[in-house]
Amino acid sequence: MSNESNLINTNENEILECILKAAPYFQKIFPIDNMIGISDTEKFLGLIPGNAVKIPFDVIGMPLPQGDPLTKAVRTGQFNSVTVPAEQFGFSFKSIGLPIKDQKGRVIGGLAIGISLENQNLLFEAAESVAAASQEITATTEELTSAATMLASSLAEIKEMSEKVLNSVKLTDDILKFINDVAANSNLLGLNAAIEAARAGE
Repeated sequence: MSNESNLINTNENEILECILKAAPYFQKIFPIDNMIGISDTEKFLGLIPGNAVKIPFDVIGMPLPQGDPLTKAVRTGQFNSVTVPAEQFGFSFKSIGLPIKDQKGRVIGGLAIGISLENQNLLFEAAESVAAASQEITATTEELTSAATMLASSLAEIKEMSEKVLNSVKLTDDILKFINDVAANSNLLGLNAAIEAARAGE
């Protein structure tokens, strides 16, 4: 092996070793539960598990799995991500693969970050609950609006009926007054007739 080849391998190892040492600090920067994996171009070199986000077996030394975002990042030299469902490991997480390159831009390994989707799922469920509650409130508001419209219509009818009753009462008052007037006049006529009869009798 040439000196240049040894130098390249040494530089690659130094870069990957530095990332391995820095990975726990990277992990603490994230406010969300996560795990971090580091690999060379063939196998896993390290894995820092999260609290709930952790692979239930040791991956160090294992070959990179086909289809994994980390493997794709190492093979293509491009960022890659996928959402891993809870059925696979018992928890849902976003897996992100990033290629690690040397000073000349050659891919020498990869960095994988698994970010918990628990908070996102909780927020999604909360948003669904709020949406359902909003629909119920809208339906209730529509019912209240309909009831208020019916009540307003009923009140208008009651007002109209009240006005008719008042008019009828007023008309009745007029009729009673007329009858009283007639009765008073009739009494006067009777009194006058009695007086005349008395005079005639004298």
